[in-house]
Amino acid sequence: MSGGASGAAAALSDRLGALAPGGGVARAELTRARHVQPDFHGNRAPLADPERRGMIAGLTLETGADDLALDYLATIQALAYGHPRDPRRDGGAGVCPCRTS
Repeated sequence: MSGGASGAAAALSDRLGALAPGGGVARAELTRARHVQPDFHGNRAPLADPERRGMIAGLTLETGADDLALDYLATIQALAYGHPRDPRRDGGAGVCPCRTS
């Protein structure tokens, strides 16, 4: 495995695979009690609000790799759900970030 962000993301994804071997719905269920609002430095689009602040709900006192992987998954889910799905805003690409293979 190589270093850098892609290596870290691959390691976290592998850890999530171990936690939910079935993938798909089973993996999404891992974060049913953990939620992220990713606007830690305000929201810039589509409704700009520089005063908006982020949060992470459902944290525990765990500090291991499994907990970090759950934080990673909850953050990825939050970013995907917050992505505009209006084709007029995404240049007509028609990409839904929630649809993965």
